[in-house]
Amino acid sequence: MQWPWKLSIGNNSWVGTDAELYNRLNHTLGSVDKITSRMESGQGTLGLLSTDKTLYSNLSESMKSLREFLVEFRRNPKKYLTVHVKIF
Repeated sequence: MQWPWKLSIGNNSWVGTDAELYNRLNHTLGSVDKITSRMESGQGTLGLLSTDKTLYSNLSESMKSLREFLVEFRRNPKKYLTVHVKIF
């Protein structure tokens, strides 16, 4: 029996045989497992953001302030930008 695992994607690329596909999928899932384990334990940037509510709140407030500033800046850029030209 022959399995149809030699899949084609586009004109010049291929996924591989069933063993190659299994190995790639197994490696990918292992990597995803490591990443999610680190996030759950609070490691790394994503881990800190997902476990530290204070950090998340501070970042959220910072983004809100930045949005408000950009709205004001677009309304009145002269308020924030001044150009001084001196000749001599």
